[in-house]
Amino acid sequence: MTSTLTTATAPTRTGRGILLSLLAAGVLASIVNIVIGIAARAAGGDATVTGMMIPAEIGATIFGLLFGAIGWIIVRRAAKRPARVLSVLVPVVFVLSLIPVIGFGAQSGTTSVWTAMVGLGIMHLVTIAIAVPVYRRFLPLSR
Repeated sequence: MTSTLTTATAPTRTGRGILLSLLAAGVLASIVNIVIGIAARAAGGDATVTGMMIPAEIGATIFGLLFGAIGWIIVRRAAKRPARVLSVLVPVVFVLSLIPVIGFGAQSGTTSVWTAMVGLGIMHLVTIAIAVPVYRRFLPLSR
């Protein structure tokens, strides 16, 4: 009966952890990314680039955090050494997330688009830099 209670409460704790991590990381990363977007536009970044508009900045941030949390949970449950796996996986995901940003900048080639793309790349880095410690707090890797 004890194992049934433990099993029954685990999803609630994980569900609460997911919700708290997305809320905490989402609010903080969205605020920082809006500031980065404003700075990139002030530096001459093309404001018409989809990712540089405030609603898109917030939406993409939440989207990235959600998929990051899903990946974190999968690794946490499946890997024998989740911290070790994530120490490799997180930087790889960051680099892969830059491929479309670099591709879009290369396709356009204009300075204003490259300035926007640099801002977007920084947003990706900031989102990951905020997400990892928040996930470690609310979705701990130890079992």
